[in-house]
Amino acid sequence: MNMTTNMTKLLSATALLGILLEAGCGGTVDLSPLKPKIDQSSSSNDGGGAGPSGSSGAPGTSGAPGTSGAPCANSTSVAKGAAVYTSQTCDSCHGADAHGAQGPNITMSRTAGIGNWTYQDFRKALRASVRPDGTPLCVLMSSFSPSEISDASMQDLYAYLQCKPIDDTVNRGTYCP
Repeated sequence: MNMTTNMTKLLSATALLGILLEAGCGGTVDLSPLKPKIDQSSSSNDGGGAGPSGSSGAPGTSGAPGTSGAPCANSTSVAKGAAVYTSQTCDSCHGADAHGAQGPNITMSRTAGIGNWTYQDFRKALRASVRPDGTPLCVLMSSFSPSEISDASMQDLYAYLQCKPIDDTVNRGTYCP
């Protein structure tokens, strides 16, 4: 077994222990993070460019609150991205609003979130679990293969995050330094 496989098993065991301890101490336990990953590859984006359709890859350019651009409410890509966010259980760490919970704030805040990231930075983070400068993300952050999240679905997810309300509150998450 390679080191990555061993680390994944160790992290899974640690997460399970945390769930059991939380339940044993009277806490509520959300088991949704244990759902299998589903690919949402039905998007028409080809995955080869600067981000979601009509996006330059610059943060907040698809109509996120507080930005100029096309409204997000009727975007098919945003709706597909919301489905990816749910099916991949991103909300279990980053919260339903992406403001952060156990994981960090991933709103398009330029001071507290990922607002300075391009689409390519975002893609690299999800594929390789690294920041734009190449340093590792939190050890609990999964990397996602194309069979788990296609490039088209990743573009949709990025479009969805661009439309979430921006929160400038620094939140590194409970589990990540």
